[in-house]
Amino acid sequence: MKVLLVDERFFDFNLLRNCVGDGICSLLDVDMFVTGNEKSAPVQILEPKPDKPVINDASFDVSRRNQQQMILNQAKDYLDNHYMDFDCSLSSVAKSIHISPSYLSLIFKKVVGITFVNYLTLLRINKAKQLLSSTDLMVYEVSTSVGYENYSYFSTVFKKATGLSPREYRLNYHHKEEPCDLYL
Repeated sequence: MKVLLVDERFFDFNLLRNCVGDGICSLLDVDMFVTGNEKSAPVQILEPKPDKPVINDASFDVSRRNQQQMILNQAKDYLDNHYMDFDCSLSSVAKSIHISPSYLSLIFKKVVGITFVNYLTLLRINKAKQLLSSTDLMVYEVSTSVGYENYSYFSTVFKKATGLSPREYRLNYHHKEEPCDLYL
C-alpha cells in the first residue's frame, strides 16, 4: 500500500486530485509511515513502516462486527428495561446509547435479521404471553404492562403474532406450560 502525504503548508486540492485521482478515501496517521528522507516536500509517497502494520480489511471487519454486537447488546439491555414504556421507540433507544436511529435500525436488520419494530413487538408479545399464562391480570392490564396504550391494538398485534387472541391464549395456557417463545 502506498500513501500520498501532502504537507498542509503546500496543500492544493487540484494538485492532490492530479496525483491520485478522485479515489481519496481517508486520512491516516503519519507516524505509521516513513519517507526515507526527512526533507519537507509538497507531496511525498510513503511506504508503511515494517514495525507498524497497516490494518487489513479482515481485522477491520471483525472490529466493526464486535462494535455492532456491543451496540446491539446495549440496545437489547435498554429494551429489556423499557419495553413497557409507551414511548419506547427506535429514537429513544438510539438516543440512550448515543447513536443515530438509522444506524441502530441498520444493525438490527443486519445482525438480528429482523427490524427494530418487529423485535420490540416480539419482545412485548413474549412478555404478554408470560403474564397471561402465569398471572390473573386482566387482559387490558397485561396490554399496558407490556407497553400498549390501546387494548384493541394490543389484541390485534397479539393475535397476528400468536394466532390466538389474548383471551384464547389465556384459556389454553393459563397455569400450564407455555409453548416456546416467538423468535427473538
